Amino acid sequence: MKKLHLIVLFLVCSIYAEVIVKNYIQFYFPANMKGGWYESCFENDISPDEFDPLSFTDLDSNVFYTDVANDLGNEYDDELYMTFWVLSTSTHPFKETLRYQLNQFYECGLFDLPKERADVMFDSVVTFVDSVMQSYPPSFIYEYNCYRNEENGPCHRTYSNVYIPRELDKEIARQNAAISAIPQRRPAVKDPLERYRLFDLNGRFILDVNKRPRMLHRALFAR
Repeated sequence: MKKLHLIVLFLVCSIYAEVIVKNYIQFYFPANMKGGWYESCFENDISPDEFDPLSFTDLDSNVFYTDVANDLGNEYDDELYMTFWVLSTSTHPFKETLRYQLNQFYECGLFDLPKERADVMFDSVVTFVDSVMQSYPPSFIYEYNCYRNEENGPCHRTYSNVYIPRELDKEIARQNAAISAIPQRRPAVKDPLERYRLFDLNGRFILDVNKRPRMLHRALFAR
């Protein structure tokens, strides 16, 4: 897993000059959907703080999540909430990673719903979130029941303050350090094409060529 992570990071480095948090999304679901808290939901935990777990998803190791609402305090303390950070080095569309991870959350017991209802709900959540990501700022809050009212349906609120856990900040710094350590190849500088008229020793014209100065000898020996 570690080797694969490094390979992916190496390949992505050619696209991204600097690793940043590309998307920051908080999710809030009603209390009646809430299951229990299980360690199996955080098998990829990178945080030493057991009360503030931070894990990366199985599908994309550059998408991180936690079940702690760090920014809103106890505003929705009785609901099921979670936060996702998507790094610029992510390798999958977030809608794919989100759908996969919601199913993982269901399997480990974070959601207490019948399977069929959960599948329908997860699909609707992914569709809604994906549409928001196409049109709005990269940081927002998703509420399954807007303002805790089932009749309102889902909604989102844009969010400007991005909280980055200490361990995630360290991970971003580590990836940026790895990118900086990769030797940068300088593009080869080619001599411009120049036109030459070639004559033999008797002064007779034999050839017109457009060659770079360093390549002229090849034209001569090729005859």
